[in-house]
Amino acid sequence: MNKKQLQQLKNYIIENDGATIAPDGTIQSLKSGFMVSLSGFEKIYNDIKFIDLKMVKSYLKIAKKKNAFVGFWVNNNKIYIDLSINVNEKEEALKIAKKNNQIAIFDCLNLKEIIA
Repeated sequence: MNKKQLQQLKNYIIENDGATIAPDGTIQSLKSGFMVSLSGFEKIYNDIKFIDLKMVKSYLKIAKKKNAFVGFWVNNNKIYIDLSINVNEKEEALKIAKKNNQIAIFDCLNLKEIIA
């Protein structure tokens, strides 16, 4: 990822209230499965300007090691970032969520949160 790609990512996050990126830095639009955040990788920023190239590259490196995605979303004017995995089965996703102290999973097909 370079500075131009980072700016494109930031623009996408602002326009779409979030983004999911693969370890190679490409924006993904997952249509199936359930996204589950992994505990210990959550960060909250007050402004998108705090999302910098060094931080994103660091998340991408960890995502590659964990076979995960980097997730960004906007809520109440804050930017959230985490590492998430895509799990095919809802029940398995809910189990993983509980193990990772998560309060919800995200249904990629129906675009909705499911309380864990």
